[in-house]
Amino acid sequence: MQIIFSLLICISCTVLTFSIVDSMVRRKQIKSRLQDIDVTSGGITLQELEMARPFVDRVLQPVFARLGSVLGNITPQSFMDRMEHKLARAGYPKTDPMTFMGVKGLAALISGGGFVLFYIATRIGLGAHADIVKRLPSFILIVPMFGFLAPDLWLRIKETERKTEISDNLPDLLDLLSVSVEAGLGFEQALMHAAEKLKGAVSHEIRRMLQDMRIGLKHSEALRAMSDRVDLPDMKIFCAALIQSYQLGVSIAEVLRVQSESMRQKRRQRAEEAAMKAPLKMLFPLVLFIFPSMLIIVWGPAMLKLMDALKSGM
Repeated sequence: MQIIFSLLICISCTVLTFSIVDSMVRRKQIKSRLQDIDVTSGGITLQELEMARPFVDRVLQPVFARLGSVLGNITPQSFMDRMEHKLARAGYPKTDPMTFMGVKGLAALISGGGFVLFYIATRIGLGAHADIVKRLPSFILIVPMFGFLAPDLWLRIKETERKTEISDNLPDLLDLLSVSVEAGLGFEQALMHAAEKLKGAVSHEIRRMLQDMRIGLKHSEALRAMSDRVDLPDMKIFCAALIQSYQLGVSIAEVLRVQSESMRQKRRQRAEEAAMKAPLKMLFPLVLFIFPSMLIIVWGPAMLKLMDALKSGM
């Protein structure tokens, strides 16, 4: 088992060192080519321009990209495509799946190396024959696996938060679009006005759809692309209704008005459902934390007096 630990530490250190050295060599080559170039009229040097970049872009991004390329070569393309869709749904469409694979690999290496250090420290502190020390080696493969899956869990949480935000703001978007169209604006102008007024994920998706329209996509294709990116039932219904109105020649203002009323009703129903679930969710903290404290406060003095009375009577 000690040989396995040593091999894991050596492999982790080797991969990490190779990634850092390779990124440093690449940056040195680029720096040597641009050494004599004056970037602006103010005379900013290449080093100042490089140091102005964030720490993540300067140091961590090359490491993630290099490690991700190593893992991506042995990963099926279908898995990488699914990872790209997950990143887009979570609000990171510009993130390369290879870079995210590098984050997953580095998280696995850090968690595995930290567990090995914890095992060594526990063995030194408690001795090699302690029961807890004998059971620790069985987790040597489980801990890196959890580290490898932790970024996926974080991505799922971000995707859920983003879908909740879009679902809550979608009725406001429909109201704003309906008012804008009825005031005489075209659909694209109404979308631009809504993107300026609204904030967050909804505004980002509208701007992305407008960009798709500017590069030549039809309204229906841009709406389908936005529906696939968000992957939300309410958004799918909204996009399908707009596509059908374009195909059948129905008034967009009427469609937006009907969809707005439906979305507001659904949001009200979700709020009522959450309110009905609140007592059940509060039951577990009450039983585990509040009720025991109340029992100690109420019955504690009485039990102490009873114990004193029993002792005096004996």
